Amino acid sequence: MRALLSRLWSRWLTLRAAGHRHFGNLYGDRESYENAIADLTYAIRHDPANAEAYAMRGTLYWREFNQLERAIRDLSEALELSPRRWDALLSRGLAHQAAGEIEPALADLRRYAAGAPAGVSRDAAERLCLELEGLRAEQGAPSPAAGEEG
Repeated sequence: MRALLSRLWSRWLTLRAAGHRHFGNLYGDRESYENAIADLTYAIRHDPANAEAYAMRGTLYWREFNQLERAIRDLSEALELSPRRWDALLSRGLAHQAAGEIEPALADLRRYAAGAPAGVSRDAAERLCLELEGLRAEQGAPSPAAGEEG
């Protein structure tokens, strides 16, 4: 019974964090984002298997706080818990891109483009893959298909 209550509390905290995030987005209020992070941290503490809390916190770390290492760690945990969390995969790819990590970004964005439901985000991921491949070529980095050459 205690485990069930802990999971339910975690879900409630995740919902409350979504509300904080919404108001942060609506009003550009950093304090709302900080409140969302706090709620999500407590949610994870109460249920370490709450993939949604990891995904939301990772996205906030990436988009609102530019804490890319923390973002990638949380988004990776969300994907470990729920491999078909397309939102976490896209956000992790974008966090890798922001960190200048082209190969991991391409891997995530390609996987997203290949498997996510059709829509605007999938089209954007495909375009971003092309841009990152062009950037990689400009930098002279070998593509994975090029093997050891480069």
